[in-house]
Amino acid sequence: MNFLYKSAVAAAVCAAVLAGCKKNETVQGKLQSPSPELESVGIDNAVVVWKAVEGAQSYELFINSMTTVTAEGTRYELTDLQDGTYYTVRMRAIPSKGDVRQASGYGSTLRFTTGKKEMLSTPEMTVESLAADRARVSWMAVKNAGGYVLSIDGQEQAV
Repeated sequence: MNFLYKSAVAAAVCAAVLAGCKKNETVQGKLQSPSPELESVGIDNAVVVWKAVEGAQSYELFINSMTTVTAEGTRYELTDLQDGTYYTVRMRAIPSKGDVRQASGYGSTLRFTTGKKEMLSTPEMTVESLAADRARVSWMAVKNAGGYVLSIDGQEQAV
């Protein structure tokens, strides 16, 4: 018995089942499992990317063994994450016809830790000159500071 199958998956399914496969018949197998990769990670977010899986309409991401989200493309941004926290992401491909029985298995597990919030130190201020109606002050730069706010008599001003 020699049959021509349209895919190796179809041949394997027919050979394993030995039930009613016809010549040139296409038999659907499970989709390939996507492999998530980390594009970026921040203090409270992360971006997960993966290569498209042929025949997939969407992808399910399983986050920390609890949360499942669905993505249509090949990129998903996780938001509202906790800083300094370890996360895992597993995912599977869902076929275009929505038959979950044909969905891929869960592939490799992506592991990452979000960044930790850093408390900036208070700059040490030096009064360089003082007059009745003005003062000149300076301070040393604080590592990772994006700017400074000066408070005078309860009034704040970005400098």
